[in-house]
Amino acid sequence: ISSLRVSDSAEENFHLHRQAQSQRARTLSMILIQINPDRQISLRRAPDWRSAMNEAWGPASTRGCVASLRELLGLVGAYEWHQKGMEISALGNAPNNRIHPSYGVFSPVRGEYIQLVADAPLPSTELAFDIGVGTGVLSAVLAKRGVKRVIGTDLDDRALTCAKENIQRLGLKGSVELTKTDLFPEGKAPLIVCNPPWLPARASAPIERAIYDENSGMLKGFIAGLAAHLTPKGEGWLILSDLAEHLGLRTRAELNEWIAAGGLKVIGKLDTKAEHKKVQDVSDPLHSARAAEITSLWRLGHAQIKAWSPFRSAAKDPSKKPLKIQRLFVGLGLDGFWVTHPNVQLAQLLFIHRAWCLREQALSTLCLGEGNHVADRLCARHQGNDSV
Repeated sequence: ISSLRVSDSAEENFHLHRQAQSQRARTLSMILIQINPDRQISLRRAPDWRSAMNEAWGPASTRGCVASLRELLGLVGAYEWHQKGMEISALGNAPNNRIHPSYGVFSPVRGEYIQLVADAPLPSTELAFDIGVGTGVLSAVLAKRGVKRVIGTDLDDRALTCAKENIQRLGLKGSVELTKTDLFPEGKAPLIVCNPPWLPARASAPIERAIYDENSGMLKGFIAGLAAHLTPKGEGWLILSDLAEHLGLRTRAELNEWIAAGGLKVIGKLDTKAEHKKVQDVSDPLHSARAAEITSLWRLGHAQIKAWSPFRSAAKDPSKKPLKIQRLFVGLGLDGFWVTHPNVQLAQLLFIHRAWCLREQALSTLCLGEGNHVADRLCARHQGNDSV
C-alpha cells in the first residue's frame, strides 16, 4: 500500500487504501479450497478448521463443498475471537466481563467508544434503545449501569443471535430485550444510543457494513428519526469518530446540518482520542488522519423552536399590543407560545405545526384565527372554514 501512495491528499490515500484492500480480497476469493463432507481439508499440512466451520455453517452434511480462502480465513478468525472473547472493562472485573463476537458480527475492538457510554451522565434509568445492537456490548453496559430496560435492535440475524448469547452469558437477560427492526423500535425512550458505521463508503463484504456506511445512510436515518422517538427531555447518544472528516469524506458542517434538520440540538459532547495500534504506525498511509482522530459521544436533544410571541413583542414595546388571540399552540416544550396573530406568516405556522406532529407522531389540525391575513386568504378559498 505504501508504494501506491502518490498524493498528500488524505482522501486520495483512503481510496488507494480501499483499492488495495479490494485487490487483496479479490485475490483471496479466487483461491478455492475443496472441503470434504466431514469438513476436513485434503491438503498436506492443512489445519483442522472443522470446529470453526461447524460454528459458522452449522452441522456438516453428507456432501462436500468448495470455499474461498478469504471466507475460510474470516470464519477462523471469528471463531478464535468467539472462543476467547474480549475483556470489556466497562462491564466489570474479569473473567465476567467478556463479549464473545460471532462469525459475521463486528468485534468491539475500539474500547474507547465503549468507555464513553460508560461515563456519560444518564438522563434516565427507566428505558433505553440501542440502535444497531451488534454484539450487544452497549446494551450490556447500559444494563450494568442500572438502566432497567434496554431494547436492542438490528436487522442482522447473526447479530441478534450473538447479542442474545452475550446478554445471557452476562446474566442480563432480565434487563435487555432484542428485536429485529430497521433502526427504531416502537414507542419513545428517554435514552437512545447508536454507534453507526463511521466511514461513508461502500462495503465490499457483509462484515464491512459495521465500518462502512454508504452515503451515510444509517447515520442520516438515525438523526432524521431520533426526535420522533425521544421523550420530551430525552437524549440521543450518537457515537461517532471524526476520521471521515480528516479523510475528506464528510464535513462537520454536513453533520451539523443533519442534526438541525432533524429538529435536534447538541446538549453536550464527550471526546476521547483513538487508542488503536494504527495511531502509532507511521508507515500507515492513513497515519496523519488516524493520529488526529477523535471519537465523540454526541448528546442530542429536542431543539427549541423559537416561535414568535405577541406577548413577548408587547413586553418589549408596550405600543404593540396583541390583538384578540384565537388559539393556543402547544409544541416542542414551548407551552404557552401564542402564534395566531395578524402578522404571523404561514411558513412560521406550518414549520412549528409540522415539528409538533413529527414529535407527537400524531395528526393535528392547524387553526388560524379570524383577522389573520393568512387565515383570511385560506378561509376565502375554503368557504369560511377556518381549519386547514
